[in-house]
Amino acid sequence: IRNLEKSHYGTVPTIERVTYRIVPEAVTRGLMLRGGDIQSAMILPPHISSGFVGNNDYQVLEQPIPRVRMVAFNTERAPFDDKRVRQAFNYAIDRDAIVNSVLEGVGSPAGGLFPDGFYWANENIKPYTYNPQKAKELLTDAGWMDSNGDGFRERDGTRLKVVFTTYPERAELPPHAEVIQQYLKAIGFDVELKVLNVDASNKLRNDGNFDIFLMGRGLLFIPDPDSIMMTDYHSSGTSGDGWGAYRWQNDRVDALIEEAQVTSDPAKRKALYDEVQAIVVDEAPVAYLNYYVNIDVIRSNIHGYKMHPTEQCFHLENVYIT
Repeated sequence: IRNLEKSHYGTVPTIERVTYRIVPEAVTRGLMLRGGDIQSAMILPPHISSGFVGNNDYQVLEQPIPRVRMVAFNTERAPFDDKRVRQAFNYAIDRDAIVNSVLEGVGSPAGGLFPDGFYWANENIKPYTYNPQKAKELLTDAGWMDSNGDGFRERDGTRLKVVFTTYPERAELPPHAEVIQQYLKAIGFDVELKVLNVDASNKLRNDGNFDIFLMGRGLLFIPDPDSIMMTDYHSSGTSGDGWGAYRWQNDRVDALIEEAQVTSDPAKRKALYDEVQAIVVDEAPVAYLNYYVNIDVIRSNIHGYKMHPTEQCFHLENVYIT
């Protein structure tokens, strides 16, 4: 609610009241916008936002943000306690095809933690390419073979069966999981999908009751890489509950992150973080899939609306309605 009796920093807004409604389901947000219940729907997936394209009653806005879709592996138990199996997963996934099909071209394949163009991104990382033959070779080298011809690999009498968990609050994640399930089946995995609400799925993750966990991970809620490095890749973070690598420890990574904390020179810090990113891609405790482009759809009579690149703020100071 605007209060003209208070002093304002910067522009005094023209709109007098803003009502925020928390609606977790993207489909419902889209329906509410069409029905006139709301004037703006945030973070709609492409398969919903595309229905508003070309309609003069709406504006479809896009904003690249520092967020990555990725999976974390349970590195405490087979099969993903083996680096070769984690790398096989990476080679089995066609990231370009996922962007073009699931995301309808809105986004870009992820080779590392940060998108290209970010200062902290290691742009020299060689990303995993789609190579199912290489994936099969790695699984065979790890002892997983289809000995009975049923299409699924086994080792020591145990089938290569994994539980793949995700949540629907980000509507594009379950379709990602379904596509990835087929990629993994093609190289000999038996994959059980579990789609639960974000709290239930994250509890399974934190309790270790999963093999693969698919998520959307914000990268720069704090505009410095130390936060994400400590929580997601340093052993002090990966040993507890969280959203990054799961129960994974690498002494070299720990040392690099700790050195970066006490290094003030930006170029030297970047070199340290570059090495961390290269190790993480090679060791593959996580697999990066693609980078986010947020999509907001607003009514065409709303002007001056500007999306924020961090998702943390709303640029409403210049908004007016006609």
